[in-house]
Amino acid sequence: NRWTFFPSFALGWRMNEEAFLSDVNSLSNLKLRVSWGKTGNDRIPSYLSQQRISSTTLSSGEQIVVGLAPANLPSSELDWEITSQFDIGLDLGFLNERIRITADYYKKNTTNHLAQIQLPLSVGFSNVIQNIGELKNTGFELGIGADILDNQFKWTVDANFSTNENIITKLKDGNDVFADNLPGGATAGSFHIIREG
Repeated sequence: NRWTFFPSFALGWRMNEEAFLSDVNSLSNLKLRVSWGKTGNDRIPSYLSQQRISSTTLSSGEQIVVGLAPANLPSSELDWEITSQFDIGLDLGFLNERIRITADYYKKNTTNHLAQIQLPLSVGFSNVIQNIGELKNTGFELGIGADILDNQFKWTVDANFSTNENIITKLKDGNDVFADNLPGGATAGSFHIIREG
């Protein structure tokens, strides 16, 4: 499943340029933003869906023999991890942008979540990458900035606040997944339990 389609769109409405707000002189910016789009995760090594072969050496009596061995367990049903995100935001500016406020609410849904799954030692390989389920991220971001002084000496103050809730909403077969590495995230030697809820 090498190819897929990732559409997106974004709309913005500069409300401060409308006639019904033309009398509000202190308002320098009022923009409503809405966007939606899909992206794919490609942060995994190449060719994991196929069986790869690597060379190996071993000693046979007094000779060193070069041979070939399977390098991985193929994942023939490996698919794109796809994230669709909805965002609604508001930009406010007052007094010719000396005071600025930006607020965003977002909701991200990820399907075909990719993870490296631990395998029993009897398989001959330590792990395999699979699509294991779905997760949801929701959050709110708020940024406030102000130019306290703006002459020969410039003094600007900015502050931000954010929340994020990350929930596994569905796993293949509903069972916990033990992962020793999350692609593009955790480093080798860390271990995770991925569980619904």
